Amino acid sequence: MTGAEEVGKAGDEAGESCPLCRGGWQGPTGTLREDVERFERLLRRISHVVYTKGREILADFGITSPQFDALLFLHRDGDMPMGALCDRMSLACSTVTDLVSRMEKGGFVIRERDQNDRRVIRVRLLPRGEEMVHKVLASRVRYLTGILADLPAEERAKAIAVLEEIYELIHEPTR
Repeated sequence: MTGAEEVGKAGDEAGESCPLCRGGWQGPTGTLREDVERFERLLRRISHVVYTKGREILADFGITSPQFDALLFLHRDGDMPMGALCDRMSLACSTVTDLVSRMEKGGFVIRERDQNDRRVIRVRLLPRGEEMVHKVLASRVRYLTGILADLPAEERAKAIAVLEEIYELIHEPTR
């Protein structure tokens, strides 16, 4: 079973009899194991919905998820050698080479020889790529604004604080 098949449609759990799959509100808290199982299930469901909507947004802009990931890395970290981009994306260099070729044809990035080591090819974000990052992020923010606008400010602040704390617990800094 693939991850997508496992997640299925939001609220459509095939394994309703499985305690790891059951949905719904089960009270304020349970045992640590019950809380973790519930947390994992909710995180998986939220991730699926956000990922699906994110792909729709990217399709509106004519780029793929891997292309956007590469643009984000270059936006955040600046130009980098192809090998570093491969490592950051956890993809084979041949895959990233094809990806960068398509982005270069689209005018989002450019490949350049490193000034200090002519054997190294660096990838640099072009203004069109920078603009694409800003447009996609603005569209994602609009989407989430529509959802989070229904939460009171105090609840949003609590949710953000908890998510930041969890992120700090699981975050593994990049090299």
